[in-house]
Amino acid sequence: MTVNEIGRLFKNSGSDSQLLDRILAIKRITESLDTTTEDNLTAVLGALRRLIGFDAATVWLVHGKNRKLYPAASLLNQVELPIELVTDPTNPESWERLPESPASLTTVSGRLFGSAGGRAYVLTTPMKIRERLNGLLNLAFVTDEPPPEDAVGLVGILGGQLVWAVERCQYRSKLTALYETLSKLETTQRLSPGIARQVQNLAEAQDMLVSISHEVNNSLSVIIGNVQCLIMEKVAASDQSRDRLQRIESAAVKISAINKRLLQVPSLIKQSDKNQEDVTIKL
Repeated sequence: MTVNEIGRLFKNSGSDSQLLDRILAIKRITESLDTTTEDNLTAVLGALRRLIGFDAATVWLVHGKNRKLYPAASLLNQVELPIELVTDPTNPESWERLPESPASLTTVSGRLFGSAGGRAYVLTTPMKIRERLNGLLNLAFVTDEPPPEDAVGLVGILGGQLVWAVERCQYRSKLTALYETLSKLETTQRLSPGIARQVQNLAEAQDMLVSISHEVNNSLSVIIGNVQCLIMEKVAASDQSRDRLQRIESAAVKISAINKRLLQVPSLIKQSDKNQEDVTIKL
C-alpha cells in the first residue's frame, strides 16, 4: 500500500491526523528494514513499539526450505503462537486460510511478560502476499482492557507493510547471491584461456622431457661402457687413476638412475590429474 493509498483510505473516515501520522510513520519504519537479521528486525520492532504501544512482539517467518514458521526476532519477550486457532501453529498452510486482518485477540497471563498480575492480550496477524504466507506478527498488550480499535487497525496495517519489507529484503538477498555466482562464473571464464595455455605448455614440457631424457641416457651409456672397459683392461697407470675411473662410473650410474625417474614424471602427472591428488616425485 502506497502513502497516497493510505491517505485516501483514512480521508473522511473520522480518524484524526495523529492516527494518519502514525500510519505514515509505520510505513517509513518498515521501509527502513535492510535485512531480515534478528538485530535489524528487533530494531524495527523497537521503533514501532512507541507508535502502537505494545509490550512485547515476535516476528515469525517461514523458512524457505522446510516451509515451517520460526521466531526470527523478538522484542522483550517471545510471543508464542496461539494454538487454539490452527491445528499446527508452525504449519504455514494452517494460517494461509485466515484473513489478513488481525486473526485473533487471545488472552494470556500477564506474568508471561513480566507483569505480577493482570492479563495480556495477544494480537496475531498473518503476513501474506497474494494468499501466500510469509510470516506472522505477534504483539502482546499487557493491560486490563483489550487494546483500542485504532491499535488493532494499526496492527493490521503494520502486518501488511512489514511483509513487503521482508519480501524486499529476501529478494535482495537472493539477487546478491545470484550476482556473486555470476561473478565467479565470469572469473572462471576469464581464467579458462590461461588454464588452457598452461595445460598445453605442460604437455609440450612433458614431450621435451622425454626427448631430453633419451638423449642423456644415450650419452650416459657411452660414458659408462667406456669407463668399464678401461677398468677391465687395466689401462690406468696407478691406483689413483683407477679410483678416479671408478668414481666417474659411479656418478654416471647415479645420473642414469635419476634419468629413469624423470621418465616416470609424465605418467605420474596424468595419474595426479585423474585421481585429483598430489603426487610427490623424488629424484
